[in-house]
Amino acid sequence: GSLDRDSYRLFTIRDAQPGDDYGAMEEVIRRRYAGRLSEQLPVPDLLLLDGGRGQLGRGLNIVRSLGIEGLAIASISKAKSARKQNPEERTDEFYLPGRKNPVRPPRQSRALHVLQQLRDEAHRFALTGHRNRRAKDDLLSSLDGIKGVGPARRRALMTHFRSISEIRSASVDELVTLKGFNRTVALNVKNALNKDR
Repeated sequence: GSLDRDSYRLFTIRDAQPGDDYGAMEEVIRRRYAGRLSEQLPVPDLLLLDGGRGQLGRGLNIVRSLGIEGLAIASISKAKSARKQNPEERTDEFYLPGRKNPVRPPRQSRALHVLQQLRDEAHRFALTGHRNRRAKDDLLSSLDGIKGVGPARRRALMTHFRSISEIRSASVDELVTLKGFNRTVALNVKNALNKDR
């Protein structure tokens, strides 16, 4: 019943168009079960998709096309009553292959709580990854165009500091200690970043 954080993976969507949730989900499933990771990670007991009947159908199609046998699959979605903010009926519902209507476990169900925890943890992990990637992109774009700062010096800054504000707060003497930096480059960095404020 514990989380296996060593098996967590983030995927950068490469093929699906922005906003194409179905395409992104299909790409991730294909890469996870047919790519490099298929040799590193075992097939789980359950593939739980975030969404409703549409996500389940697309997920089933891709799993079948890959020839994966013995993988249970379901999708989890907020019940329509939950979307209408009816607190008495607020719960999640599950879509299962071969079943037209969703399953709505009682709100006190331990199984429901475990599956909700899985979904919530996946959301948390994906959101953290997205924020980290955006922070890194912001850091890179802020360092672009600074005289004397190329790829190697950008890497040195990104390895040593976590954010632009940390670089701004650093002294010129601290910047000079980084590999490949001299006083002139350190001053260029400080001047460029403080000018943007």
